[in-house]
Amino acid sequence: MQKIKVAKLVILAFFIASFIAALFINRTTKAYSSGPPAGYTRAPGEEPEACAECHLQDPDNPGTGRITVTAPQTYVPGQTYQITVTHANSDPTRLRWGFQLTALDDTDSKAGELQNTSVLTQILNNQGPGGSRQYIEHTSSGTFINQQGGANWTFNWTAPATNVGPVTFYVAGNQANNDGNTSGDYVYFTFAQTQPAQVTRDFQLTTTTPSQTIAPGSNADYNLALTPSSGFTGQVALSIAGLPSGATHIFNPSSVNITDATAKSSTLTVMTSANTPVGTYPLTVTAISGSLQRTTIVSLKVVTSTSADLSLTKTGSPNPAAVGTNLSYRIIVTNNGPAAATNINVADTLPANVTFVSSSTTQGSCSGTGTINCSIGSLANGASAVVTIIVTPTVAGQITNTASVTGAEADPDASNNSAIASTIIDPQVAAPLLLDQNLSVKTIVSGLNQPTSMAFLDAKEFLILERATGKVQRVFNGQLQTTAVDLAVNSASERGLLGIALHPNFPTTPYVYLYWTESSTGMDTSNIDEVPLLGNRVDRFVWNGATLTLDRNLIRLRALQMDAGQPSRGNHNGGVLRFGPDNKLYILMGDNGRRGLLQNITSGGPVPDDQFGGPEPDDAHLTGVILRLNDDGSTPIDNPFFNANAGLSGQAAANIKKIYAYGVRNSFGMAFDPQSGNLWTQENGDDAFDEINRVTAGFNGGWIQVMGPSSRVAQYKSIETGRPGGLQQNRWSPTLIADTPAQALSRLYSIPGSQYREPEFSWKYAVAPSPIGFVKGTSLGAQFEGDLFVGASRTTLYNGYLFRMRLSGDRLRIAMSDPRLQDTVADNLDKFDITESESLLIGKNFGVTTDIQTGPDGNLYIVSLSNGAVYQITAANSLQLSASSYTV
Repeated sequence: MQKIKVAKLVILAFFIASFIAALFINRTTKAYSSGPPAGYTRAPGEEPEACAECHLQDPDNPGTGRITVTAPQTYVPGQTYQITVTHANSDPTRLRWGFQLTALDDTDSKAGELQNTSVLTQILNNQGPGGSRQYIEHTSSGTFINQQGGANWTFNWTAPATNVGPVTFYVAGNQANNDGNTSGDYVYFTFAQTQPAQVTRDFQLTTTTPSQTIAPGSNADYNLALTPSSGFTGQVALSIAGLPSGATHIFNPSSVNITDATAKSSTLTVMTSANTPVGTYPLTVTAISGSLQRTTIVSLKVVTSTSADLSLTKTGSPNPAAVGTNLSYRIIVTNNGPAAATNINVADTLPANVTFVSSSTTQGSCSGTGTINCSIGSLANGASAVVTIIVTPTVAGQITNTASVTGAEADPDASNNSAIASTIIDPQVAAPLLLDQNLSVKTIVSGLNQPTSMAFLDAKEFLILERATGKVQRVFNGQLQTTAVDLAVNSASERGLLGIALHPNFPTTPYVYLYWTESSTGMDTSNIDEVPLLGNRVDRFVWNGATLTLDRNLIRLRALQMDAGQPSRGNHNGGVLRFGPDNKLYILMGDNGRRGLLQNITSGGPVPDDQFGGPEPDDAHLTGVILRLNDDGSTPIDNPFFNANAGLSGQAAANIKKIYAYGVRNSFGMAFDPQSGNLWTQENGDDAFDEINRVTAGFNGGWIQVMGPSSRVAQYKSIETGRPGGLQQNRWSPTLIADTPAQALSRLYSIPGSQYREPEFSWKYAVAPSPIGFVKGTSLGAQFEGDLFVGASRTTLYNGYLFRMRLSGDRLRIAMSDPRLQDTVADNLDKFDITESESLLIGKNFGVTTDIQTGPDGNLYIVSLSNGAVYQITAANSLQLSASSYTV
């Protein structure tokens, strides 16, 4: 009996030992696959060799890998930044990956907040030494089982609310052989440090009228803009130095009060006397607020009353141009006065390796084919004339062209009588090309008829819209399958089958939403007048796996543009559909040529807007907006203007409730940031200031009073009044554009709860962007995750460019590395000129693009309307498992 008891005790001890061992094995297994306990980063106060509990590394073989952490060099308190931890190891035996990170200040205490942005990471709060630290680490799905070469994890870190000094990110990482036991693994440690940013609240002083020419006894006006940055507010006093004798001045106002982030303006008037000497005087304008002082130089030219100061500017568009395509030289002659200029002649000897096409002028006449001579005649003080010369380059390279101007009167400044345009000529267009060697591009499907937007049903199947046929085509494994539905569309100009979105719960809820322009004949048509007044419609269809069946109409929007006194048009329909992270449907509608309240015209405009009423936003004037609807078309009660009292009634009052944003000219691109959930759009200017915008609830984009930054309103007016076209709608002339930022902003139509927002980025002269799309995930490489890609709505520049933009760490702004872009404006020289956008260019020859999306496989897909194709962008050095599925 005693032996039996002893045996039982031995057996019991064995089971207890086995149970303890099992607990240990389970713990180490869990630590390996689902993330270790907190305190394994080798930060101060942690056990330095804690990782050895689960990963036994041969001390004589440290491995060939490395671990790095990418963090901001500086931080602003309260702002959010991306952090990326990266493993790299070419050893093919490394098949599983893990990491753990913590952020500590100089006292070794928790610094800021770590946040997940994917299922690959998890947060451990109130852990580690003292139970007061925060850690982030891999999850079981974030170990990348059997993945070779390395791995990375990206997440967010919000900086502490106050300056806590330097913050250190301590990180440990495991590169395992995935053999199921603790031996043969490699463990690495590193750290990175971020310093508090030296944020200085500041402002800039600029002028859009840098030079004025007058006779003694006359006045000169200079428009000044004060633009705050980094949260600057306060009173700014203005002064001037360098006035010639007999001259006085006045600022209106003399002191500017900056209360928010918008630019403020002042007008400097310099008054000369009859005794003011002739000459050129540099005047220093100074703006002072406390210890801050900013200056700008303006020029005052005092000349004899019989002088005429002729100036000439010259640009080439596009730049770069291409062999065999038209290059336009635009020569602007301006008489700065004070006298009228007569017998004006512009001469331009064309460079070699171009073929003359045509020449024209806004007044007078031109002759010649090799040397172009244009007789302009007379120009009054302040008047301009434009000469346009079109040539076709025949050889790639760089060409330089010089034009000059002469007149009969004495010219006090000969330095501005000639101008040079230098243009790069690229070879003839070719297949799509990516400029980053880490990326490659291939054609997924071709032969489509003007494709616009796409929607992925799964990794191998998507629906693609054809603008002019009205067909929703199904593509499977790169092959065109059946037509899901064929709609009778009006495809004149920019109309047609334009937008598609799947229900957020698709395919469980099998709804497909389409934005399309209805034909009034019941058949496809390109006749611009064969369309109902409310011919743009958003409908909900039901998908059964092969076809789409109409379920209901959600909304009908303006399409007919048959305005008195000008040709019919069919543009500015918008057409993009997107479901947001809030599961609401966002609909982008262009201004459709309307000029009413939603175009910020509250006075000085036509009343009514057109023959169908307005300017209130009734059904025929609900344009230039982003609408936000429930999935059934009803209006969400949390829309920004749902309870706004805008003094409207009937249709207009009901429509205001549907609006998420307004003051929009037109857009072909709208996308939600997959990391922050913020809504971004591109917006097309006419000739001036294409924009990239971050749109918030109640956004007013400023159109038609403002395009581009409000501080550039004088440039906006100058460009639009100097070009043909007149902002499309002749019942609101560009001469009505304000002269100062304050004047422009005071004219905006204010719905209670709205706010004007400056663009996050803009181009001074239009480059005609089109779709935008974010890179979701790291399939293209960690360096591309979260980046914004922008396509082109014309082939004029690079036969359809692709731009790539990085967002700031807090995902609220465009982060520009080019110092020329720190003012958030690309100051290009003419339409379709690349100047100051060179660092953004990442692709060429994509044609007219209409959609950019990240697919289920993590690759980027580009829809090209002009090429009739869908392209796939992948990482150049990666094996794409889905590539064989897309063989055409």
